[in-house]
Amino acid sequence: MLRQLHRLVRGSGLSFACAVLAMPSLALAQASAPPPPAAQESAITRIERAMTEALHRGLDRIDQALDATLPYDMPEVLPNGDILIRRSKPAPVSPQPAPDPAAPPAQKSDPTKI
Repeated sequence: MLRQLHRLVRGSGLSFACAVLAMPSLALAQASAPPPPAAQESAITRIERAMTEALHRGLDRIDQALDATLPYDMPEVLPNGDILIRRSKPAPVSPQPAPDPAAPPAQKSDPTKI
């Protein structure tokens, strides 16, 4: 599904915007300022790592949302020119464990009590 998402983003022109947002500013990289101290470099590295992880989590959520809403795979063109759009297989549902009849029932807690 990530490949399909990449095609969608690349095809709609959003890849340029994502690339620009993900890259550090060229103006800052080309500045002839003295190198920052080690403490600032580690802070910049932490910020960059946090932004990268946030982007990955966001793309994963978009991927999951598209998987949940789109019941079809990407169309493919067959050698004879036909266009084939396959229906996606739904994800297998894991069965819920049955409650143990020998276990005592769970007591309900009062949300107003602390």
